[in-house]
Amino acid sequence: MLLAVLKDSELLQLKLNTAGDKVEVVNTFYKSTYGRMRDVAISPQGDVYIITSNGTNDKIIKVSKQ
Repeated sequence: MLLAVLKDSELLQLKLNTAGDKVEVVNTFYKSTYGRMRDVAISPQGDVYIITSNGTNDKIIKVSKQ
């Protein structure tokens, strides 16, 4: 599961247990790299996008696999 965090300006990856009812691992990406993150979206092709919320400098950023 992916979560964009507006206040902390980061993208979180939440890995759930096999039952899907508890978060087992949290990975943090792009902390303070792009500013405030409003949302995260996944295209039908599986591409991941981060949507920022920085006032007049809002962006849609395609996340590449690392």
